[in-house]
Amino acid sequence: MAITAVLGNPIRVTGTTDALNKIIDPVAAGVFVGLIYWFNPTTAGQLCTLTTKNGAYIAELRAEADGGSVQLPIGCYFENIYCSDMDSGVLYIYTR
Repeated sequence: MAITAVLGNPIRVTGTTDALNKIIDPVAAGVFVGLIYWFNPTTAGQLCTLTTKNGAYIAELRAEADGGSVQLPIGCYFENIYCSDMDSGVLYIYTR
């Protein structure tokens, strides 16, 4: 199944995937990511992995408990953001 990204602030990503899916691919200036919040992954051990188009890791998130949301401050610019693994939940990417 594919993911769906609704652009805005935050970027809201829903669905599930185990293949590379584009979330955002902006112009060369990039996008500043302040915080990633993975809300309500259903089962402990589930994963959410964000990378660049070239495969460089932005974040690797793992649910530590059933329904255990995960927050990760980033504070970095990225030219593009892709999701290669999201097992459940809703992902929020806060930008500026």
